[in-house]
Amino acid sequence: MGDYQNENKTAALLSSILAALGGGASDGGAFTPGVTAVTIVGGEVDDTSTATVTEGNAGAARLTPYRALHVNLRDAAGNEVPVPLSSLIREVKTDTSGNSTAFSTFGATASQRNHITAVTIANSSASTFCTVDLRDGTAGSVIWTFPVPASGGVTMPFDPPLRQPTANTALAFDASAAVTTITISVNGFQSAA
Repeated sequence: MGDYQNENKTAALLSSILAALGGGASDGGAFTPGVTAVTIVGGEVDDTSTATVTEGNAGAARLTPYRALHVNLRDAAGNEVPVPLSSLIREVKTDTSGNSTAFSTFGATASQRNHITAVTIANSSASTFCTVDLRDGTAGSVIWTFPVPASGGVTMPFDPPLRQPTANTALAFDASAAVTTITISVNGFQSAA
């Protein structure tokens, strides 16, 4: 109850300040283009020597040269959180052996973990049904199993992405049988473990 009352007091105070300055609308209030005043939010374009701001100090927001607010996602410890879409990777592999095979693009990278956003598998064998396992390394645990019919295939989008259990470990696939050709396409990204 106390937090709610404090939020209401803060909102009322902000509305009073904006009214005194001659601008802005109250929360949930009507806005009329060309009539209702707005308070401009600004920032600074600084791509070369951005300084950190210490606890309890004010700082200017950073802008891109195109007047967009610069966003840099960070976790609670201050570590940068990579934006997955900026680092999408993909790989296509073919196999006829039925042996467990590691991907190279989704390889073992220090302190990184693979995240899978989509998988498509095609089986060109006219008569052999098989399953294909995604594995946590070539001899690792099975992460996901796909049924792949003869002369057919399967596509699986993962939303949210399928997270590989172990960091610094190559993603691998393993067909249950040797077939004429299995083609597997994987899309995803790597990010901090």
